[in-house]
Amino acid sequence: MTPSGSGPAAQATGADRPAPAVGAPAFTAEGDHLDVAALHAQGIDHQIGDYRVQMDSFTPDATAEVMGANQFNREPEEGAYAIARWTVTYTGAAEGNPWMDIQTAVMGADGVQYASNQCAAVIEDGLMTEVRTLNPGGVYTFAVCYDAPAAALQSATAVRAGTLQRTDRVDWSMRPSA
Repeated sequence: MTPSGSGPAAQATGADRPAPAVGAPAFTAEGDHLDVAALHAQGIDHQIGDYRVQMDSFTPDATAEVMGANQFNREPEEGAYAIARWTVTYTGAAEGNPWMDIQTAVMGADGVQYASNQCAAVIEDGLMTEVRTLNPGGVYTFAVCYDAPAAALQSATAVRAGTLQRTDRVDWSMRPSA
């Protein structure tokens, strides 16, 4: 499985600049710098498009949990599984489909974004793709997995959620609040 943008980190971060060292803040596909000082705390919700989105928790070393969740799960292709648990509330006027409207990705320490839609494993918690259409005020809690190199997960600092159009994005800290 190939991370967002495909190819090695040097391609994902742009040919005109080197890939950041492990532990350095990641660059996004558009080249904007991840502001580590502005990361939001887990458990705090933020408006993204027509949703209030909250990252409830993040587990960077969830390989054993993912492997135990379904007998057909395969070993991670990139090296390790991580899990983020989310709660979304639809705040729009009509109806919303969070699984189509919201994207999430781990901002890897290697400068690569590892999107949740690139993880083929099945996990026990409610899956994002199982979210039903939400009416105004509708709430759903779910989990998503990420498949990424272990070093990129252990040294990464943020998980990003945003709209499909990339107009609204919020970065949460991968580390629990003190």
